[in-house]
Amino acid sequence: MRYTLGAILLEWVNCERSQPMRIRKFHAIIVVSAIIGLMTASLALFPGCGPNKEKLQIFVNGYLDIMEELESKPEIAQGGQQASMAYASSGYTDLESAEKARKSYEESMKNDKQALKKLDALERPDKEAEEIADTLYEGVEKVDQGNSKFASDLAKAEDQTVEERATTAQNIGPAMSMYTDGMTKVVDSLDKLLDYIKSNDLEGESETKEWHEQIKEELDTVKKYASSNGDKTPSDKPDLTYDQSASNPVIVYEEYTALEPKYLSDLPVVIIYGDSTVIKREDTYEYVTGKLAEGGLSDLLKSLSDQGYFGLKEKYEGNIPMGGTTEILIVHLKDKTYEVVAMGTDTPAVWDDIVGTVKDVSLQGSSEYFPTTVTLHASEAVSGADEGVVRPWPGDPADLERAVAASPDGIKLEGEKAKTAWIAVQQSGSDVFWDAGSGKIYGNVYTRPYFPGM
Repeated sequence: MRYTLGAILLEWVNCERSQPMRIRKFHAIIVVSAIIGLMTASLALFPGCGPNKEKLQIFVNGYLDIMEELESKPEIAQGGQQASMAYASSGYTDLESAEKARKSYEESMKNDKQALKKLDALERPDKEAEEIADTLYEGVEKVDQGNSKFASDLAKAEDQTVEERATTAQNIGPAMSMYTDGMTKVVDSLDKLLDYIKSNDLEGESETKEWHEQIKEELDTVKKYASSNGDKTPSDKPDLTYDQSASNPVIVYEEYTALEPKYLSDLPVVIIYGDSTVIKREDTYEYVTGKLAEGGLSDLLKSLSDQGYFGLKEKYEGNIPMGGTTEILIVHLKDKTYEVVAMGTDTPAVWDDIVGTVKDVSLQGSSEYFPTTVTLHASEAVSGADEGVVRPWPGDPADLERAVAASPDGIKLEGEKAKTAWIAVQQSGSDVFWDAGSGKIYGNVYTRPYFPGM
């Protein structure tokens, strides 16, 4: 446009030199009017000036408002992230968290859809603006394809086995690829917007830079995560083979409660050995033993696997109320030992089902169990014996004296001595007093059993 105006001016100067004054004045008015008209038209067409600049600024402002709306609900993403982590941490057994994560993806897509409607309606004053807007649109759509994939996968969880959920959850490659492609387009759109703002001398550069840095950082994080996890294949199912020895405890379930030692609150509740022998605690000093019913230990281990035990965290720590219990479930397999500790109120959703599978096993040929080795503990009675129940000690009186001397560790008894001491405490309780026949009375007498392999 500058060349055209220069040519007109030059022609006018040459022409006026050959005209009378009055004609020159007339020509001058015409030419000036023409120049003003041409300049007005030129300014209207020039992107950085005149009324058109206002349209460009309106586009930029509208674009930035849409970016604000796209990122206006961080609580949705944060809630979804927390729910997804809880689902994974539970070994893909926490279906409540899976549902929360699914809803967060759908809520995010709903929010994006509203923003894209506004982007559709945004006036694009030139081809550059159209390209900037289209690139942003494509990017957001691509990200939402990833959201849709994750939401669809989570919707299947309720009807899947734990192994299937783990396989689905760990197959993140396709969704992460959609994320990276989409966010790359959003960053590209912001790059173009920055150039657009600078070349047309528009406002919004600093805000656009902030969005660019934020989305670029998010993209780098996604790429890093995808590169470290996207190619991972789901972990293999645990090898459920085990040592079938009668002295090898394969499954051990324990409960710990803050009680006095004489109540044996820290002893195993269930022990299942490699030959399918089971020792179960029925009461403080009452255990039964027998063999697993048909299907045996292999079926029991498979049930634990299906319920998600082998995918649980090693420890769940929560508030332990007064009288609360800490539970431990240990499984010894040939290639690995698994141990899960559940403290207080923080337990995975399937924990009760898993523990029930172990505690409620059916036994064949069950009978009372008498430990062949115990530790005997005792102390001399200093008060209370006159008012309490005093019974003659059925075993060797010297054992009580030795147990007192070895306090607090007690002494080990084996064979018939162990059985006699065990039955005495079992039938009388740990709150009675015992007369050793030597004039001494003993109280706080209790026994702790030893179990094979423990």
